[in-house]
Amino acid sequence: MGICGQTKESVFKDSKFKDPNESNIDPNLKKGVCKIETPKKFGSGFFMKYKINEKYYYYLVSCEHVIETDLIKTKETIKIFYDNDKNNIELRLLEIKLDQNERYIKAFKDIMDLDITIIEIKSEDNIPENYFLFSELNKNYNENLINRRIYILQYPNWQKLQVSNGYIKRINKNEFFHFASTQNGSSGSPVFLLNETKVIGIHKQSNRSENIGDFIYQIFDVLKNDVDKIKGNYNINNSKKSNNEIKKIEPNKQIEQMNNYLPIEKCKEYNDDGKPTFEGEYLNGQKNGKCKEYDYYGKLIFEGVYLNDQKNGKCKEYDNNGKLKFEGEYLNGQKNGKCKEYYGNNGKLKFEGEYLNGQKNVKCKEYYGNNGKLILEGEYLNGQKNGKCKEYYENGKLKFEGE
Repeated sequence: MGICGQTKESVFKDSKFKDPNESNIDPNLKKGVCKIETPKKFGSGFFMKYKINEKYYYYLVSCEHVIETDLIKTKETIKIFYDNDKNNIELRLLEIKLDQNERYIKAFKDIMDLDITIIEIKSEDNIPENYFLFSELNKNYNENLINRRIYILQYPNWQKLQVSNGYIKRINKNEFFHFASTQNGSSGSPVFLLNETKVIGIHKQSNRSENIGDFIYQIFDVLKNDVDKIKGNYNINNSKKSNNEIKKIEPNKQIEQMNNYLPIEKCKEYNDDGKPTFEGEYLNGQKNGKCKEYDYYGKLIFEGVYLNDQKNGKCKEYDNNGKLKFEGEYLNGQKNGKCKEYYGNNGKLKFEGEYLNGQKNVKCKEYYGNNGKLILEGEYLNGQKNGKCKEYYENGKLKFEGE
C-alpha cells in the first residue's frame, strides 16, 4: 500500500466520526463510497451517475492527488474497495487499469484547477445500479450554502466507513471551506447537504484551521462536451439501445443478444479416438455461448458459458467419475462469486463460500467428507484464512476459535 494523498486533514471537537448505520442518513448512500489504493497512495472516492441528454453516465470520482495524472500516463492499475451490501467491514475488490484507450478518464487539475479525477465505470465492471450516487447541483446554488450543515461519508485513516457532520464556513470560487472532520485517507470523499442525498462536492484537504472541498457541478459542462469520446457502454440501468449495439451485461444475456445480431457457429470437436472433447458455440473464432467439455474418454467435465473464449457465468464441473465437484460462477476465466464444491467419492458438500479472482474470499465453510460436519467456518482474503474463524473436530466439538 502507498502513503496517503499527502494532504493535511483536520478533526474538529464539534464534529465527531460516527458509524453511518447509527446516523440519520440514507443507509443506501454508504454503498457508493469506496477506498482507493494506487501504486503510490491511498484515499477515498465514490461512484456517481449524471444525466446527459436523457441518458445516465457512470463514473468513479476521486481527487487528482489520489489518482495522479502520471498514473494515467503509465496506465497503472488501481484497486477499488467498496461495500458488499452485508456490513461495514467486508469489502468487494475492483481493479481498474488506467488506460484511456479502454475507458474515458479525465483529470480536471490543469483545465479547471479542480482537484478532481473521474474514470468511466463500464457495465462489465459489475457495479450494481443502486451503488451510484446522484449529483445535480445547480451552478448558482453555491451562493446559498454558507452556514449550511453538511456531512461527509469517508474512510478516515483508511479504516471502516464513517460519517462526520459540520457546516460550510465560506466559499471562494471553486472551493468551499468547511468544519466537518476528516483524517488521512479522507481525500476524495463525497460531501452532502444535511438531510439530502445528492453530492455537492468532494473533500480534498485542510489548511489546518478549516477543511477544503471542490464543488462537483463544475465538471459537468466538460462531460457534456466529451460524451462523443466515451468508449464504453453506460446502460447499466437497462435503457433502450439501437440494434447495432451489444450491451455488456451478465454473460448469458450477452450471448443471447449476440445471437440476435451476429452469426453463431455451433460445432462439435473430437479427439483422435472419436470421443467428443467439446460441443458448443463459436463467434469470430472464439468460444461464445453455452458449451460442454469432455475428457479424453468422452466423460463430461464442464458445462457452462463462455464469453470471448473465457469461462463466464454459472457453470458446473465434474470429476473423472462423472460426479459433480464444483458449481458456481466464473468471470473472465476465473472463479468469482458464490460457489459450492463437493467430495468425489460420496458427493457430500466440501466447501461453500465465495471466490474473487480465482481465490477464496469473504465468509466460507468447509466440511468433513465422511459425516458432512463442519471443519471450519470463517473468513478468507486472497485465498488465505483471514479474520474470525472457528474450527471443529470430526465429532462436531469446537477445536479453535479466534483470528
